[in-house]
Amino acid sequence: MVESAQSVRFNVDVLNVSPRSIMLNTHRPRPATPAIHLLRSRAQSLLIQEISFIDHPTFRRSALEDLATCEFPIHAEETFSADDRRLPTHLTPLFRKPLLTRAGESHLFRLMNYCRYRANTLRSQLDPQKPKRRLVEEIEALLARAEDSRRTITESNLRLVASIARNLVTRTLDFEELLSEGNLVLLGAIDKFDFSRGFRFSTYATHAVQR
Repeated sequence: MVESAQSVRFNVDVLNVSPRSIMLNTHRPRPATPAIHLLRSRAQSLLIQEISFIDHPTFRRSALEDLATCEFPIHAEETFSADDRRLPTHLTPLFRKPLLTRAGESHLFRLMNYCRYRANTLRSQLDPQKPKRRLVEEIEALLARAEDSRRTITESNLRLVASIARNLVTRTLDFEELLSEGNLVLLGAIDKFDFSRGFRFSTYATHAVQR
């Protein structure tokens, strides 16, 4: 045992390497835990996700807290026209969603686009191999907040699409098909609408759906 220890020490001295460095070099990194794998997967998903938004100069000096609340009513008083009552029964609940006020509409579009802008900015700080949990969670929360605003805008404009689809029905164009296509166009219009120009979204959406 003594000879073995002396031999090892001799070889180490010849190589001019300390025993401590040998121990460090033989140390292998621990395998990633399932939690780390999941966090990396979430970060990778955020990195490859397309985040589109309509930029605005105020975003660079704004905080989410400044935009999260609206001082004015977001929804208008409930109105349900006679034309709305002609909708198929299974669609009626979808079109009872209240319409948006001008202020509410502007607020939701601004909030949606700001959250996407902020998420896209923070995403540039992500390290796919060593993502920070707090950063991943913040980006996910911003995207969820943006999606909530988008959903509210969508639900409040479904009756507009239904009204347009009903007027376009012919023997060869079915209402359900027109409605389905119109809803897809509506979603695209929401993503492309520039809220800073001061126009109502319904005007923009009507032109988009009627095309």
